[in-house]
Amino acid sequence: MEKKNTILLTIIAIATLLVAVVGATFAYFTAQVTTDNQNNNQTTVETAALVNASMNMGDKIEVANALPGFQTFKTIDIKGSCKFDDATKCTDVNTVITLTAGEDITSFVPTGVTDGTSHVKYTLYKKDNNSTSANKDAKINCTNINDDGSHKNTNMSENITQTGEDGTTQVPSNITKYWDAGVCTPEVGLTEVKTGYFVDNTPITELVTVKASTNDTYYLLIEYINDETAAQDEEQGKKFTINIDFSIGTDSKPNTTVTKTPGVVTQP
Repeated sequence: MEKKNTILLTIIAIATLLVAVVGATFAYFTAQVTTDNQNNNQTTVETAALVNASMNMGDKIEVANALPGFQTFKTIDIKGSCKFDDATKCTDVNTVITLTAGEDITSFVPTGVTDGTSHVKYTLYKKDNNSTSANKDAKINCTNINDDGSHKNTNMSENITQTGEDGTTQVPSNITKYWDAGVCTPEVGLTEVKTGYFVDNTPITELVTVKASTNDTYYLLIEYINDETAAQDEEQGKKFTINIDFSIGTDSKPNTTVTKTPGVVTQP
C-alpha cells in the first residue's frame, strides 16, 4: 500500500512540474539593427578614359646651299581629345617631345670647344591656340633667309685668323666671307620653352602634359650659327639632321593613344 502511494505521489509531482513549465513566461533580449545612409549602400567603380594626344609635324624641311647664319623653323601642332562629350571624364596624359641630332652633328662642334656649344642652336617656342589674348596669332617671321641678296660677299679680314704653314697664327690680308644675313624673329605671344645647342646625338626632351582641351602650336627654330671670330671652312659640304619624335611619357597611364607624323629637319 505504501509503495502505491509513493508511485502516485511521484506521478502527481511530475504532472505538477509539467503544468508549471508549460505555463511559465520566459524573459529575453531583443536585438535591434539600424542602418545609416542607406542611399550609400553601393560601391561603384568607373574606369578612366584617357586623353588621346596627337602631333602634326607639318612639312618636311630640306635646305641646300646654306651658309653660316641660316635659320629655319618647323611648326608642330599638339592636340588632345576625349571620347566623351564631357571632357572632364578624360584623364590627362604625359607626352614627350624628343629632339635628336644625327651623328653628323659633331662636324659642327668647333675644334677644342668643350663648353656645350656648337654651330647648331635650337629654340623651342609654344603658343596656346585657345588663348583669347591679342597675341593669340603670334608666329615666327623670317626675312631674307637663304636669299642671294642677303649673302654678304665682302672683302674683310677683321676677327679672322688662320694657321700658316709654319704653325703660326696669321691674319689674312684679304678674305671674302660668305654668310646668310637672314633672320627669324618670334612675335610677342610666343613662350620660349627650351633652348640650347646640339653637340652630339644625345636626345633632348620636353615633357608635355596633354589635356582634352589642349590645342598648342610649338615652333622649333634652328640656327646655323655664323661664327664671327673664325672661319667655318671645315663645315663646307657637310650636313646635319634634326629628328623630332612624339611619344608617351614614362609616368603616363597604360593604353594612352598618341599619334604622330614624322618630322625631319635636314640641312645640307
